[in-house]
Amino acid sequence: MDASSSTTSTLSGSMAVNSSFCSYRSPDRFSLSWCGGADAEREAMLMRAAFEGNLLLLKEMARGLDKGRGAAAVVAPLREEGAGALHLAAAEGKMDVCRYLVEELRLDVNVLNDLGETPLFHAVLYGRTDITRYLLDHGANPTIIGHRGSPLHIASVKGDCETVQLLLLRGTNVDIASVPGAPLHLAAAYGKDSTVKILLEHHANPSMVANADNTPLGMAIWAKSLECVKLLIKAGADVNFIFSSGATYVTMAAVYGLTDIMNCLLEAGANPNILDGALGTGTSSDDDDVADLLANRSLCWLHLEDGENALTDANASRVLRPCWPKACYWQGSALMLLKDYGRACQLFAEGLKMDPTDVEIQNALREALDLSKKACHSEQEQ
Repeated sequence: MDASSSTTSTLSGSMAVNSSFCSYRSPDRFSLSWCGGADAEREAMLMRAAFEGNLLLLKEMARGLDKGRGAAAVVAPLREEGAGALHLAAAEGKMDVCRYLVEELRLDVNVLNDLGETPLFHAVLYGRTDITRYLLDHGANPTIIGHRGSPLHIASVKGDCETVQLLLLRGTNVDIASVPGAPLHLAAAYGKDSTVKILLEHHANPSMVANADNTPLGMAIWAKSLECVKLLIKAGADVNFIFSSGATYVTMAAVYGLTDIMNCLLEAGANPNILDGALGTGTSSDDDDVADLLANRSLCWLHLEDGENALTDANASRVLRPCWPKACYWQGSALMLLKDYGRACQLFAEGLKMDPTDVEIQNALREALDLSKKACHSEQEQ
């Protein structure tokens, strides 16, 4: 297990993003069996007409099924894969059908599909801004939360700034919560910096914690979005948040090799020493885990150009994992910063004996040998 494996698995697991924001449509969706006779055929054709925006055919099929009940009573209960006629028309952007269903048949504009989602949610999901606005104008409730969140959640995932602003102006709570968290969590997780900016301008909480470990800043780092990180820090996000694993944002950036984000965090006051609490309280269950945390903190010290602390943590990591080539690499890197090129060469060479294929250590040894020769030459001249 390398320096990043245990921490990465913990962090990515704790910040897993709901990945179910996907299309519910398919070309073969209208496959109702004809075995029910003429009525079943008309029902299938009616739903297809709603999906395709064929208002004349929809009305014709509704009349054929009426039998004295009225068109609204015919259309309202029909479902195709859990979705009603208004869901289908909204998703496909069929304005004429939506108007007919809402204004003439007076169907419930907030009717739910099998996932607890409204036609408004599907209009937002498929980027139908005109339908979104129409439904809101006709009583759609933007705060209803279904299986995949609220309309604001999905607009934030998509980075649909126009719809995000519209939903906020129509009264949606900027911090409306669902299983993955608030809209800000999702915008950050997908690297939608323009949407993050809008949500923060509407006073979204930059430090809200969801599911114990999910924070907007953590998700922005997970998405490798420097812009989102900067926006969240500017808005006051806590840069010293500690995950349940004992890791921090700085650790996370180090694990992913995100130097720019790490420097941004450190400049904002993130404290590399905060890991002392994690290392001293038994949050890591074995020596390898502690060695990983020490190696990651050594990398943090290197970025702060603090060679002494970097070497201390690298040495401690090496004691716990003596046959780990990367521990040798961190030791050598700290010695390079301290300009002790001779000892750095020795440690890089030890690392290469453990793993002769490690290109990073090969390059480091080459650089150390070159600097060592130059230092010797300079001393001889003096």
